[in-house]
Amino acid sequence: MSEQTMDRPGGLTETALELTQRPNSIFRRALFGGYKTQDVDHYVGRAADVLESLIEENKVAKVALDEQRQRETELRTALSSSLRFTDHIVAAAKREASSLLQSTQEREVEYREQTAVNRPSTLAQEIEALRAQRDRLAAELSASLDSHIRLLTAVETNSMPELQRARVNTLVNGTERAA
Repeated sequence: MSEQTMDRPGGLTETALELTQRPNSIFRRALFGGYKTQDVDHYVGRAADVLESLIEENKVAKVALDEQRQRETELRTALSSSLRFTDHIVAAAKREASSLLQSTQEREVEYREQTAVNRPSTLAQEIEALRAQRDRLAAELSASLDSHIRLLTAVETNSMPELQRARVNTLVNGTERAA
């Protein structure tokens, strides 16, 4: 009987594999028939050790499986909470966007109404201001033209005093030189 305990795939050892062998290859025959008690006891002891080892491995695997299941449950719960939170955020953002859009549309309507009401009065004020500027400019131009006409008439008729005529000539000649 071999006492090798080489590791095999699946965590089984050589000793554990011997448990599946035929009894004739493991036990020695006794003188009066059957097998030697010492071999059988040794085999049962080894089988108990292997069984105990497998039971312990099974317990460890169950604990690891329970931990994995617990982590999976925690992850699922966290994911579910995150998804609900995300859904709430999206819904709140949509409500806020809708509210902003509605508020903007209401402000646009108010602005258009206010502009439509105020525009005629504003335009009327601007038209009156432009008319006043036009009338003032026309009056200034008319006064300037009258002054120039009187000056030209006085120069043509020689009805200007000599001192004024000299001033006009100086202004006209000085202006022509500067131009």
